Amino acid sequence: MPAVLESLSGMPFDVRFISFDEVLENPAVLDECKVIINVGDAYTAPSGGDYWKNPALSCAIKAFVAKGGGFIGVGEPSACQYQGHYFTLASVLGVDKEVGFSLSTDKYNWEEQAHFITEDRPTRIDFGEGMKNIYALPGTAILKKDGQDVQMAAHDFGKGRSVYISGIPYSFENTRLFYRAVFWAAGEESNLKIWYSENDKIEVNYYPATGKYCVVNNTYEPQDTVIYDGRGTDTKMHLEPNGIYWFDFDKEEQE
Repeated sequence: MPAVLESLSGMPFDVRFISFDEVLENPAVLDECKVIINVGDAYTAPSGGDYWKNPALSCAIKAFVAKGGGFIGVGEPSACQYQGHYFTLASVLGVDKEVGFSLSTDKYNWEEQAHFITEDRPTRIDFGEGMKNIYALPGTAILKKDGQDVQMAAHDFGKGRSVYISGIPYSFENTRLFYRAVFWAAGEESNLKIWYSENDKIEVNYYPATGKYCVVNNTYEPQDTVIYDGRGTDTKMHLEPNGIYWFDFDKEEQE
């Protein structure tokens, strides 16, 4: 949970914390979101625990995704052994956890696939402790696995999309991985390279009220990158250690 919050704190997204009770009271609260994130270990408050035994909750999330929303689950999202599944949202996530009740069911989906989320990431991704015994359902794209433990997967559900990540310790590399996951889940891949740096150690921050943007080197070493402004125009840059570079951006030309 802390690593996800740390990653989100530097991203250009409006983040809202919604309780399970709020969703049960008024499922329409989800209509204000593009992507829902559920993070945590089984039977903990962030993951949800016994809340998932209420069909009104799972139906609200499924309806949100089926209509075109995004869902990202980290760790043991929607975990609550109930009605034949460990993950209540297994049909949305495209993965479930084997806890001994489905050993007699053959599982054939084990091939990793290339994907937008991982296309510029290192071959080895740090999932921390990750999760054991996670398997993919038919039709799910496995992005990374460790033996027969799925570590990351992507899945279409209705008009929407979901991403499963077994664990995501904080790092520059994982922050970029999560950033790409959010864009893919939201169906916004074409807008990824707006106020963007190809080097994940470099931030590009835009301040609309002033019409200015800055490029920040978050390391103690020189860095080279290609940055993209609000029009998607790319520029090569060399940045000194801890360098912060300010630029004007012509808002009227953008409009």
